[in-house]
Amino acid sequence: MRKILLLLFSILIFALSACQESDEAEVKKEVSETEVKDFIMEYKMITHNVPVPEEAYEVNVLEKVKPYLNDDWYERNEKDKRVMFPRTYVSVSGLGMTLNDVTIDRLEDNPDGEGYAVAYTLNLTIGKEVVEKKGDMKIIEDEPNGFVITYDWEKEIIRNGVRFK
Repeated sequence: MRKILLLLFSILIFALSACQESDEAEVKKEVSETEVKDFIMEYKMITHNVPVPEEAYEVNVLEKVKPYLNDDWYERNEKDKRVMFPRTYVSVSGLGMTLNDVTIDRLEDNPDGEGYAVAYTLNLTIGKEVVEKKGDMKIIEDEPNGFVITYDWEKEIIRNGVRFK
């Protein structure tokens, strides 16, 4: 009788630990494309909405996006000014830019570790032309915006003879 109880107890512990692992996996999968899209849209509106060249340098973009970036990515942006690329493009090209939408092309667990890897497409109006700009981002869950960016890269495009990194 004692052996049977021990066996049943062992099975119960095994089943509960399997359920717990399953619950943890479900919690991670609860991050939806909509949440990620909303976060990226909010962030990219700050960086990519530059309606006229005169407004290209009116704001300190790096300080505005600081809550969206982890410390390492913020420091990298301080050095290479990549959050200013859209404003530099507007200034050089003379064309205003508006972010219309973001499409999440792929959302998966980050193969490098924690968080998520996101492939996205920005739908922009540059001047009067609607263009798409592909990008890749790595994000982790964090406050105050739900996520923070640990990496962000956009494919270079050329419009009106000007490179837009």
